[in-house]
Amino acid sequence: MAVRMKSYLISDINKKSIELVSIILCIFLFLGRASIPFFKYPFLLIYFMITVYILTVCRYRIIAALKELKNNFLLISVLIVYLILAFLFSDKIYLQVVKEILNIFFLLSIIYMMKIFIKDSDDFRLFSIRFLQLSVVFALIISIQRIYSFLYISSYADFFDDMYFHHSREAVDPNFALLPVFFGMAAIVKIFLTKISKLKVFVYSLLLVIFSIGFLVSGSRRGSMLFLILFLVITFIQIFGMFSKRPQIRQLCKNTRYYFAGLSVSFILLIILTLNTSVYFKNNLLSGIGVKNISFTKNLMSGTVFRYVHIFNKHLTEDNIYSKLWQPVFNPKDPEAGSGSGNYKVIGNLTGKNAEIVPAGSKGYLLDSTCFGFSSPYHTYYFLTVKEESVITGDSLVASIYCFVSENFDGNGVALRMLGPVNGNPDIYYDMKYKGSWQKLVLPLSAKQGEIQMNLYMNKAGATDFFHLKGYAIFAYPEIIRISKNRVTGCIIDSKIIKSVASIGSTPEGLSLLSSKKVSQADLSGLFLGNVLRQISPINKNDPIRKWISWFVSEDTTYHGFKSKLIFNKPNDVFGEDRTVLWKFAIEIFKKEYNLPHKLFGGGFNFLNWYGLCFDDDKTKSDYPHNPFLHILLYSGLLGLALYLFFLYRVVNLYLKQIGEYYIYFIFFLFTYYFSFFSGGNPFDPPILGFFVMLPFFIHSVNKYETESATGTKKQIAKGWFRFFQVSDIT
Repeated sequence: MAVRMKSYLISDINKKSIELVSIILCIFLFLGRASIPFFKYPFLLIYFMITVYILTVCRYRIIAALKELKNNFLLISVLIVYLILAFLFSDKIYLQVVKEILNIFFLLSIIYMMKIFIKDSDDFRLFSIRFLQLSVVFALIISIQRIYSFLYISSYADFFDDMYFHHSREAVDPNFALLPVFFGMAAIVKIFLTKISKLKVFVYSLLLVIFSIGFLVSGSRRGSMLFLILFLVITFIQIFGMFSKRPQIRQLCKNTRYYFAGLSVSFILLIILTLNTSVYFKNNLLSGIGVKNISFTKNLMSGTVFRYVHIFNKHLTEDNIYSKLWQPVFNPKDPEAGSGSGNYKVIGNLTGKNAEIVPAGSKGYLLDSTCFGFSSPYHTYYFLTVKEESVITGDSLVASIYCFVSENFDGNGVALRMLGPVNGNPDIYYDMKYKGSWQKLVLPLSAKQGEIQMNLYMNKAGATDFFHLKGYAIFAYPEIIRISKNRVTGCIIDSKIIKSVASIGSTPEGLSLLSSKKVSQADLSGLFLGNVLRQISPINKNDPIRKWISWFVSEDTTYHGFKSKLIFNKPNDVFGEDRTVLWKFAIEIFKKEYNLPHKLFGGGFNFLNWYGLCFDDDKTKSDYPHNPFLHILLYSGLLGLALYLFFLYRVVNLYLKQIGEYYIYFIFFLFTYYFSFFSGGNPFDPPILGFFVMLPFFIHSVNKYETESATGTKKQIAKGWFRFFQVSDIT
């Protein structure tokens, strides 16, 4: 009998563990969509399976769990109702708000599922153990995926497709994508406070290094600040931990030693490698680790570093960073030796009809559907500046390049194009009658005083992008011969990229503005990124889930304008991180556009289109202040903001009451809120913040229920143990 009783207890524990792991998987997959949108598919599968399980196996807990949560979630319910009312009283349907309401529904249902499975504090302790374990697993998955995308993707189109899976083209915020990685790091640091084996210390240290690389390559400024703080704290612990008398600090000092040493040595070697090796050595190193497109990856790395250093030095450009990191030199046969945006592929071993006319050993710029083109009202075009040259009046120029166009190419033009103070026809097009063969494009010109640019050009009429372009074009061995009054000079190309033409326009006036250098290189870098991101539709037309939702909810694209004269300036920061401009516009709306009832109770979500018009130049788009306080103030007024402030007070207060045992969740909340302060919307946006503001109310409900039923429970436990020992004695 005793053996049978023990087997029942073990069976119950295993069942409980499986239930908790299932709900934790559901949580991480739901929240992890911000990192890898593909997670939504396994999330929906597991969510459905848990729902069926509850309805069939746990029916007896459905009503009881609802009663236990009801009173503790009253404040949360009020905030949700206020949000829904603001949505209903808006002038039109905003799909962005519909999505937020759906996210809140899923969050509430997940919390409810947790209550079905977690009955007391013992259950929640087991939940916490599994939660921290899986946080490390998901941090590893996300880090590896981000590192892979950073190193082994060959074009911008492939980068976004691989990063977000299945061509979703969803805009993923790199800041929130990092949060699960921080959770994994915090979980390991918590483990490091205890004594563990040397093997585990080594494994966890290796994981910390992978996590560190994962979010350093993401380019998140907020993430870099947190990482810097974490590294400084660990540095401080290494220095002073040996003299501390507190056992946990000494243990943390000992356990983080491998991580600190490994990361420090890696940084030192990286600096030495960067400053003291040639571009060819670095290219060979990247090639040795399997990088597919060296030019693209090098540009991605320099762009990431630029995002970090630009905070401290606004005068630095991405070209400055690129030159410092890679020390580019020109080799007309090797585009990877020079500088470049990487918005093309580099191909060696050039083949095709007449390939023998290309100088032996040359590599080519391959342009295909993976290139990001820029749209005009009539066509999509690709424009790549490979040379800038100072000329004087009277100079004669001969620009040339070898070109190949595949037989299945369905674009409308491939050309060598010159911009700047030149006389004569500035273009020479590839002859499409002879597709499938190499041609040498030669363009003689005369020059005036100023700067000229040599450009590679491709276009497709009647298209908004190159995603459906068939075939490809290859350019190789660009060369300029400048015939000055007194000499003839062969000018070798340095493959320098101008990163955005589309931001200025495809008109001759726009191109003239570009060539006159009235736009800085830093501005061009930012405009390029902006155009790349704008071409990634925030709503994927091929996403089956979004298609299914669109059958039921269709966004109203009509525009309801504002009445007052609102003053605003567009952000100066090239990466759109200048949040103060967005915040000032929110204050401007509140002061000038809102009457007294609106100021007290909110004006709904009409401001979303006002932001879209003023900052995205599209009145059908939605944008927002990127600050939860201002966002809530606009849609729910001073009353809603007061409720939100009280809600935040309750969240922090409940965490502090339970901080002794569950401090790790408070740290997770602080991490999340730091990121959300610069991007958040409603009180539960993004969903990862929504979970951690609901969690303390859930923990409180568990403790409160356990306290209220303590007397009756103790009596039942006493009777149960008495019967158990009675049975044991008999057997």
